[in-house]
Amino acid sequence: HETRVLVIDDEPADCRYAELIIGNVDPEVEVYTATNGSRGLLLCGRLSPAVVLLDVRMPGINGIDVARSLRRVEGLENIDLYFLTGADTTDVEDVAAEVGAAAVLRKPLSRDDVRRFLDRAGHPALTAD
Repeated sequence: HETRVLVIDDEPADCRYAELIIGNVDPEVEVYTATNGSRGLLLCGRLSPAVVLLDVRMPGINGIDVARSLRRVEGLENIDLYFLTGADTTDVEDVAAEVGAAAVLRKPLSRDDVRRFLDRAGHPALTAD
């Protein structure tokens, strides 16, 4: 069973970067992207990803709203959520704890970040530095 990761970020370049670095750490991981919260929620329902990476600040339905919505959907309430932010993480930590997010990650994602969330999802990364 493949590990699926969904990246929800309104910046296409950030989605592409996440796809590349996750694929670089482990090419067997299936990476999907959505550039808005609504599409992200639809894809979560369709894909049941193991991990969702959520940009905190997006127009319309932001990452925090997406996280709160996922926690109310049967079958999706236990997905590993990670907030992505280009800003200081301290303002996001409280909300992350409230919605049960695993962590708040700074953009850009690092290879270590990817290894950690794959390990937590039960999919140890294939590559090591």
